Amino acid sequence: MTLTERASVVVVHEHYQHFGGEDVAVEADLALLEAHGHRVAFYERHNDEIKGLGPFGQVQLAIGTVWSGRSRRSLGDVLDRCRPDVVHVHNTFPMLSPAIYRAATERRIPVIQSIHNYRLICPTGTLLREGQICSDCVGRRLPLPAVRHACYHDSRLQSAVVATMLATHRAVRTWDRHIDLYLPVSEHTLRRLVEVGAIPPDLAMVRRNHVSPDPGARRP
Repeated sequence: MTLTERASVVVVHEHYQHFGGEDVAVEADLALLEAHGHRVAFYERHNDEIKGLGPFGQVQLAIGTVWSGRSRRSLGDVLDRCRPDVVHVHNTFPMLSPAIYRAATERRIPVIQSIHNYRLICPTGTLLREGQICSDCVGRRLPLPAVRHACYHDSRLQSAVVATMLATHRAVRTWDRHIDLYLPVSEHTLRRLVEVGAIPPDLAMVRRNHVSPDPGARRP
């Protein structure tokens, strides 16, 4: 495929409860692709679905955060209908889960993963704890410090779920085997993830968030 050809793309994203920068970036990407004539399908879920879950629903959510067979099958149905050239994933946490990558690789569809945070090496995705830089979980197969400090939502239980998700998919090498290209949004993010072995340098490149409309050239 050349740069002048039109592509078919399935964009995958799970919206956050509080609309923020990552959601804005996804909307901008969709608009940019469509503006250039590409055929785009948007596979989305919203974290608002979590609100009001009872005890049984919370257990299902915890299991689905680690592995959601429902999401894998659902995305698979979309891919069978759309037959895209590429799948571009943004956020899969917590309901979609990393299981969705399998739906693409089973159909031999390349997967691009935009990286907007540090979730691959930090359960909170921020590398911060109590307002200070924290790397206690970086490089650990099982990020137990996050559980001990209840880093995710001030809950040891919820932190344990995220830690289990990360440990499980590191063990089965989900991110190594099922992603063809990583797109960190900054040089620092790329450098930080590469230096700890979270992403391979030969399958990663910086792709910054774009601004629309284009403000034009500016003086340094």
